[in-house]
Amino acid sequence: IAEVTGVQTCALPICDDFYTYACGAWDAKATIPDDKTSWLRSWDIPSDRIEMEMKAAMEEDKGIVGTYYKSCMNEEAIQKLGNAPLQPMLKRVDKVKDMKSLTEMLVWMGNRDNGALFGWGVSPDSEHPETRAFYMSPGGMTLPDQSYYLQNDEDMKAHRAIEKDIIEKLLVNAGVDKEQARKDALNCLAIETRTAEITMKREEARSAVGKRIVREDLKKMVPLMHWDTFFEGIGMHDVGLEGGPQLIVRDDKFFDRFNNILTNPNPEYAKLSSLVRSDAAWETAGLEYEPAKADGVFDLADAEVIKSYLRYTLVSSYATYLPPDDFAEVLKPLFTDLYGIKERPVRWKIGRAHV
Repeated sequence: IAEVTGVQTCALPICDDFYTYACGAWDAKATIPDDKTSWLRSWDIPSDRIEMEMKAAMEEDKGIVGTYYKSCMNEEAIQKLGNAPLQPMLKRVDKVKDMKSLTEMLVWMGNRDNGALFGWGVSPDSEHPETRAFYMSPGGMTLPDQSYYLQNDEDMKAHRAIEKDIIEKLLVNAGVDKEQARKDALNCLAIETRTAEITMKREEARSAVGKRIVREDLKKMVPLMHWDTFFEGIGMHDVGLEGGPQLIVRDDKFFDRFNNILTNPNPEYAKLSSLVRSDAAWETAGLEYEPAKADGVFDLADAEVIKSYLRYTLVSSYATYLPPDDFAEVLKPLFTDLYGIKERPVRWKIGRAHV
């Protein structure tokens, strides 16, 4: 009873404002933890208790779970390794030069739960839940939705500027030359903008059930991709074939226009050198949205742009495994800007999430 009455504002007549009567004291006292975007009493209190129980269990475990958790907590070893664990991955990215090598890189990343350009996964079939289907979805955008890329008001440009600066810093800390890191940042913004142009709007996506297709349909949608190589590489050789798992694209219009991302992903590519060598030019570069046209051909310039995005995807995905001051702390201003998060989670919570 005390827990219930403690959140009420009983002095207020119940019929005047029932919500304030029931929750007014709670609203006045409750605060959102600095490492979260929201806090719900009915969920977060038991969730926090379960996290503490998991922490104790992982600390005591003598098996693989405890070993993995303790390796995540070994900040001295993490600091000593620095960005070295990233280097073999970044060298793989450097080998991308055509659609065959890009497909192979996407396979390598996907097999390590690190997708890029488009997402995929296996889930119960929405029409036949007793079976599983292979779902494909649009690639990720760092910013919350299309408006952050396609609108040119000052607020949206400010969000894009923060993302651009963070990408540059992340990649420099990963060992990328500063000039190349700036090029990478502009290329990443360009690719995410191309993604925003062709992705279903958020309100439409909420009710979308996806389109059921076969592999030949996918090949017609995105003829540049080596789809047989892709599915064989991820161990799903029969997806979309007769007798194999159903193939479902959550946003068929995205895949219809996916070539827009692969061909001419950054129309400003030829100007990059001049844009990144001058601090004054760099400050405003890439912030003004302009629609782009695909040229239908994947060439070496397009490969360079996409390699930038692959580098950023790898580095940002593994940021929590790396020295925190050089990676997770660099990302924090983006989460503060977009979601109000003031502090990154304490180390043991990161370890618990990875386990």
